[in-house]
Amino acid sequence: MTTWVRATCGVGGVALALGCTLASLIWTYDGRYRATGPIDAAVVLGAAAPGGSPSPVFTGRLEYAETLLQQNAVRFVIVTGGGRDDPTQPEARAGARFLLERGADPARVLFETSSKTTPENLCYAAKLGAAHGLRSYAIVSDPLHLRRALRYARDIGMDARPAATPTTRYRGLGAKLQFTLRETYLYAKRLLGGPVRCPP
Repeated sequence: MTTWVRATCGVGGVALALGCTLASLIWTYDGRYRATGPIDAAVVLGAAAPGGSPSPVFTGRLEYAETLLQQNAVRFVIVTGGGRDDPTQPEARAGARFLLERGADPARVLFETSSKTTPENLCYAAKLGAAHGLRSYAIVSDPLHLRRALRYARDIGMDARPAATPTTRYRGLGAKLQFTLRETYLYAKRLLGGPVRCPP
């Protein structure tokens, strides 16, 4: 019994140490946008849009993508999200409408309404981008989300770099810790499960 307890504690200790290391890497990840020249498209990762209106989290991502577009740091914006909570109200459509109402050039705003998860956001964005001859991408999301998102982007062969929102709704320590724990779990799941694959 003692041997079993020691072995269990040992495994638990290793798992805890690995989890803490991973959480630290996510917490300290520097996802600031860096590019020496224009990128083909900013990909806005989906977030809630209840009733067809972008949530504060989604709004922050859209506003930063709008800034990149206005600065000509990107040629296009691709908004993602297929309405995970309400299929009749795709997040991407709400996000695209938000940008257009703020004066974005309709010819430079693309959106996809098929994705339900972060890997799918990226897969369908890459497919849409390829159809428009786009090859390089800036992934726009909250800072704590970007390490996992960039891992997925590498999995599917995207030429991508991070573009962390300069502000985030996850401001309080409690909110940040909760988000970090979720990201740690999902990132560990990706590491254990292997590279993601896009739907056919």
